[in-house]
Amino acid sequence: MFGNRGHRAILTAGLIALVTTIGQAATVSVSVYSKDSGAALSGAVVAVVSGETVLASGRTSAQGAWSANVADGRVTVLAAKDLHVTQARAVTMSGATSVRFDLLQHKQEDFKRLGRIVGFVRSTTGVPLANATLVLLKGSASVGVTQPENASGVYDLEWFAPGSYSVLATAPGHSARKFTGQSISAGESLWLDVTLQPK
Repeated sequence: MFGNRGHRAILTAGLIALVTTIGQAATVSVSVYSKDSGAALSGAVVAVVSGETVLASGRTSAQGAWSANVADGRVTVLAAKDLHVTQARAVTMSGATSVRFDLLQHKQEDFKRLGRIVGFVRSTTGVPLANATLVLLKGSASVGVTQPENASGVYDLEWFAPGSYSVLATAPGHSARKFTGQSISAGESLWLDVTLQPK
């Protein structure tokens, strides 16, 4: 009799722990549109960042949509698309959260006053990391994001105001790495090759 009550108590505790764990998960659904035309932007890079940890990242579908499961809490959601102004938004994740971005296209004169960071992302084994995510940090704030455009691992963090930045690089199966003191200059491209160590 006592043994059965003991098993029930253990089972109940296990169910409570399971419910608590599941309750901490949240779903973020992101939609990205052009502010100029109103059209959905496919292939936009989206990332959910907490501090210096990339919780989830990917690209939008043909309908400009992307979603992921992340833990509850305060995060920064970023959206970026070639030749558009990157946006970052602080969001408190709790349950299902929807975030919409309307990205403004850069004007021709922007390219003279802004700069970018470009390069390749590779493993220390020499293999290009096409599935890497690179986050641009201004101090502790996440202000930009990109992923390599193709299998060669070439990336482009574009276009940002002159100043000192850090680049946080992550890739599945590799240790994250932060590159501090990266100086962006107006109208110029700073070359930064990124190598990540396999775990």
